[in-house]
Amino acid sequence: MVIDVKRMLAGGLAAGVLINLSALAMVPAVGEQMEAALRERGIAPLGPAAAAWVVVLSLILGVILVWLYAAIEPRLGPGTQTAAVAALLVWFLAYCAPNVSNVVFGFMPLGLTVVGTVWGLVELLLAGAVGACIYRGRQARTRALAGRGTVRTIVRERHGRPQALQPPEVELGGGHRT
Repeated sequence: MVIDVKRMLAGGLAAGVLINLSALAMVPAVGEQMEAALRERGIAPLGPAAAAWVVVLSLILGVILVWLYAAIEPRLGPGTQTAAVAALLVWFLAYCAPNVSNVVFGFMPLGLTVVGTVWGLVELLLAGAVGACIYRGRQARTRALAGRGTVRTIVRERHGRPQALQPPEVELGGGHRT
């Protein structure tokens, strides 16, 4: 199955915006602790350049999250469970493993790191669900309508051109076909 790049980018950027909003929401919860931890380690507070980097990185992370969802969807099926699998993998690689390393090497305190890591898990699960929903878009609505018997022919994209799939012929018995 070919990944729809436009839908993947749309879902990924939406997921990235959600990740950015989540990071902004986290600042009041742990901002002072973060500044204190940086001060204890002799590191300057995060400035505008670091904030800009976090915004860009979050958008890229959102695109990677939805790209991964799109890549595994044909094997695992569409839906929130597949989005959760993609989110867990991205969370482990981008949040959990680096954060554990920061604690082990003494760069960050354990309590602050646990809060950030758990917060990141929730944020990626939500971002993955939203991004996957946007990625599936029309395709999911068409499947839902077809499942209720509202759509007689399902339109499928093939090489950019819609093609109607014909229902299979069914033998009714006595040699009659529909």
